Amino acid sequence: MRKFIKTRYKKNIVFVYHSLSNGGVEIEILNYFKLLKSYRNKINFFLILTNRQGDLAPLVPKYVNLLQVKGKGEKIDFEYILNMFICLKKIKPDTVIGFMQDINLNLLIIKSIFFMNFKLIITEHTHLSGWQFFFKTNIIKKFLVRQLYPKADMCFAISKPVAEDLSINFHINKNKVHIVRNYFSRKIFKYKKRRENYLLYIGRISDEKNLDVMLEAYSKLKEIAYKKQPKLVIVGNGNISSLVKKSCSLNIYKDIIIQGYKRNVYNFYQNAIALLLPSRIEGGPRVGFESMIIGCPIISSDFIGRDKTIFSKNKVFLFQNNSVPSLLKTILLVLDKPDLRKRRATLARNKMKSIYSSNFYNNHSKHIFNLIY
Repeated sequence: MRKFIKTRYKKNIVFVYHSLSNGGVEIEILNYFKLLKSYRNKINFFLILTNRQGDLAPLVPKYVNLLQVKGKGEKIDFEYILNMFICLKKIKPDTVIGFMQDINLNLLIIKSIFFMNFKLIITEHTHLSGWQFFFKTNIIKKFLVRQLYPKADMCFAISKPVAEDLSINFHINKNKVHIVRNYFSRKIFKYKKRRENYLLYIGRISDEKNLDVMLEAYSKLKEIAYKKQPKLVIVGNGNISSLVKKSCSLNIYKDIIIQGYKRNVYNFYQNAIALLLPSRIEGGPRVGFESMIIGCPIISSDFIGRDKTIFSKNKVFLFQNNSVPSLLKTILLVLDKPDLRKRRATLARNKMKSIYSSNFYNNHSKHIFNLIY
């Protein structure tokens, strides 16, 4: 670790997560560093992980101190808590920012039992009460979240529904909760639709993304012998063996194209008929926003945590959460109505332009700096 002279004019800001794989949270962490780059004369940056390897690890800027602690930060782990305490004691942070539930809980425990004097900001990128319901969070963890989350000094929520969930269901003072949206480079607005060649899924290949519903609906499309059945392109890492097994059992393996992880995915949106979002729970799905900005239509479940001003019926094609027949019906509608596809995609793109306006880009960096400094 490089040594820094800590003065009242330069603060130590620590970001904490478990790894830098290729998810939306990891991208947002890197975006914080980009947004705050101009404040390097006021901030010493630290990023603490349990695993320094990952697809996005090479993108960490050189001005960020990248550190690793032993333990399992993705669950409540006493080895991790002790090692993190020792690491933080050496750094003497002014502000610590945790990402996602288990990291947040570990940091809240550290601050409580070791009486550490730093500002703790916890971030949530998903609808927490929905997540706890669907994925059966154990009773002890539920208790700890409800007891400890309100003790955070500040909370960043990825969207308005996530912010409301934290305030109402977890009793966090609403004055502590700030909406910090996904950040996108202005360059993304230069990308536009080109062709319509395939159906598209981009994201982690994992249980919480509910891909079985997507695959089953796609297999039904094949069964009814749709006149021009498009291929299904899947972009992302995760449990690919399970995906292959499921697609083989449904006899659609030859009809899907598994691309794996791709750092730049914009060209996939440009050439897709529509993006599929089958998740049961989301906060602010980054791929959904990217798709809207580029003008690619979206077929989305009416997931828990949906911002109804963005993922509305006039902007996206909604299907009933976790319903194969509803998804199949929606896919058929999208394939048969090219004019409707274009109209809704245009409305969604215009909505993104109104959110990510010049005012947003002119003020967002300063807004983040004022919150964490």
